Amino acid sequence: IFKFDLCIYKIDYISSAEFTKYVTETYPSKATSVVRRNGILQYGHTASIPPATRDFIKNQLQQSEWIVPDYDAVVSYWIRDP
Repeated sequence: IFKFDLCIYKIDYISSAEFTKYVTETYPSKATSVVRRNGILQYGHTASIPPATRDFIKNQLQQSEWIVPDYDAVVSYWIRDP
């Protein structure tokens, strides 16, 4: 099984709340037909933490070896290994 992740960035003019709603409610229903049609074994999504919280964590860590990602969501797909 092969897994790949798509890291998604929020468009600036959309609020974090609107983006989270889209990723967790709207997108999954739109992706259902694509998932079925392409034989995707599993699909998952993770909405990231809000930018203000992310910035707070970055400032608190202050350790260069730790990276707080700047993307806003991750969509994961599992498919059979070609």
